[in-house]
Amino acid sequence: MADLSAIRVALAAVITGVGPPGRACRCSATYLSTVNPPAAVITLQPGLNFAPQTFEGSAQYMLRVTLLASIGSDSSADALLSTWLSVRGSPQTSILSALAANPNLSGACDWAVVQSVHGYGWIDWAGIQYLGANLAIQVGAT
Repeated sequence: MADLSAIRVALAAVITGVGPPGRACRCSATYLSTVNPPAAVITLQPGLNFAPQTFEGSAQYMLRVTLLASIGSDSSADALLSTWLSVRGSPQTSILSALAANPNLSGACDWAVVQSVHGYGWIDWAGIQYLGANLAIQVGAT
């Protein structure tokens, strides 16, 4: 069965470095109590999809990627999130495009699909407000 930790590390590797020049994302495969934006943190999606569903030796996981832009300028944070979330951007600047270009996370899983982008707006992380968004990513692996 798929190694969830390895999947999270591979997902972080795909996301790390994505962004416009000078604004590349730093992504952690595990929960962090403090972040240095621009950043992303990968956790399990809470709710019904917390436990893997197994079908003949395969597993499906729902992961959450929390994107956090800087708190300095609302307009620059909004522009960064727009770049990260562009469906037509390059894999070097758009997180959605980077994931679409590497759907098996360099072999860590069979497939990974962004199911939704939600919660766009102010996100409290360890008592600090960031402009951010959450990606719900479904992953399937054998």
